Amino acid sequence: MEHKLSIIVPVYNEEKWIGRCLDSIIRQTFQNFAVIIINDGSTDSSMSIIEHYCQEDKRIRCITTENQGNAQALNVGLKYADGDLITFADADDYIENSMYETMVSVLDKSNADIVECGCRKINPVGRIIVQLEQQRQEIVGRQSCIRHFMKQRGIGNYVWNKVYKRYLFENLWFQDIRFSMDYHMNALLHSKIEKKVIISDVFYNYMIHSGQATNNSCIGKERIDGMKAGNMLARHFSYNKELKTYAGLYSCIYALDISEFVYKTNSVDIKDFLTAVKHELLHAITNVSLRSLESRDERKKIYQSILLLMLGEHYFSFKWLFDMYE
Repeated sequence: MEHKLSIIVPVYNEEKWIGRCLDSIIRQTFQNFAVIIINDGSTDSSMSIIEHYCQEDKRIRCITTENQGNAQALNVGLKYADGDLITFADADDYIENSMYETMVSVLDKSNADIVECGCRKINPVGRIIVQLEQQRQEIVGRQSCIRHFMKQRGIGNYVWNKVYKRYLFENLWFQDIRFSMDYHMNALLHSKIEKKVIISDVFYNYMIHSGQATNNSCIGKERIDGMKAGNMLARHFSYNKELKTYAGLYSCIYALDISEFVYKTNSVDIKDFLTAVKHELLHAITNVSLRSLESRDERKKIYQSILLLMLGEHYFSFKWLFDMYE
């Protein structure tokens, strides 16, 4: 079977980077693809650059919408995707030439539903910040696939370093949350699959720059969306104590990480921020069954979360006690 790959690229004011992204797609050794660009109300010259690529390559098309945010842009892309395979790319990132050929070949030969590769985070001048290599793994069976993802060991939450079979997205849409949107969608997708393959190749180049949604410099109450994503999944998996627990654990770890960052940097008012955190954190903790957790470190995160909930900003005066037993 000859596969067709739909590549969904949301764009909002990416005039500096969209050309590089599209060039890296056009150079792919796998050529049976269609690029669906969603111009999410850009106000810079992104659209004129996109129009040039659309004229030069008929596999590239653009749909322009009013600015509605990344989630809605991705959902528009899903509506227009007609390939039997789907993947995603951020407009400020770029990919290695053999990425799609390798991943589609692995998916085809192994009859997998999802194939995932490694990625590297780079700065705007191309310097590698961190390279996220992964061990090759094959996970077989629906329960094994979702358990493996929810435990968050040796996997990535991103949608752009994966190739998916199109059928997985039936009746699924990205939720309008600014943080952990990919995590939420991937959990739902992994709950539908029978086989996943993770390959060790590092193919995706993910740029980190100031102003980016996933950068820690963007700290505000909207960061609590990451906790909401975990709590939404806990409700979705309420029928399964283990899955519900690991969704709650995700929210707890997220709360600890972002709260500590705010405390150390004074980026926003810590009391006001923790007031918002505590509401989601209470739900997260109640979703956790300690018996369902496999490691001492996971249980420690729950105990820390309980203390954060009880002590607020004073928690950080006692955190060193936990750190002594790392």
